[in-house]
Amino acid sequence: MDRIDKVEKLREKTGVSYEDAKAALEKSEWDLLDAIVLLEKEGKVTEAAYSTKQEEAPKGERESQAEESSHNDGFERFMKFCGRVIHKGNTNHLHVMQRGERKMSLPVTVFVLLLVIFPYITIPLLIIGLFFGFHYKFVGADLGKEGGLNKAMDKASKAAEAVKEEFKEESKKETEDENKDE
Repeated sequence: MDRIDKVEKLREKTGVSYEDAKAALEKSEWDLLDAIVLLEKEGKVTEAAYSTKQEEAPKGERESQAEESSHNDGFERFMKFCGRVIHKGNTNHLHVMQRGERKMSLPVTVFVLLLVIFPYITIPLLIIGLFFGFHYKFVGADLGKEGGLNKAMDKASKAAEAVKEEFKEESKKETEDENKDE
């Protein structure tokens, strides 16, 4: 592009006179972008002309952009929270034990998914397992502490054992009573 073409291009983009465009190009060593910046600094670029300045959005549009940005921030925070919860669920496990021996270990994430997706199967299986001598224990950095969850699991196991013993005693009494009647 020769110098005359550059002057015309600059005039077209900025709306300045031929003399101003030529002077700005000469000062900027015939670099179009530098000439546009120079004209802007001198205040010679008209409003409708091309500008390197970032245009400020109208008030309603600015509010919309701010709202969209806050939604994106909220979504990003939610996704980070979900990531932390899933990570904790994958690093902590539910151990299924019988007579002190671990029979099975499930990540807490899988256990929660089973509870949510198949509650009418998972909960009865847990309860039935208690009556067959299974014990449940959470193990891991976050849930494995000797705190509330494992204490509750121990109480449930003890309650199931007590009900089982009571049932055995009643069955024994009934059997003895039947033998006496004969």
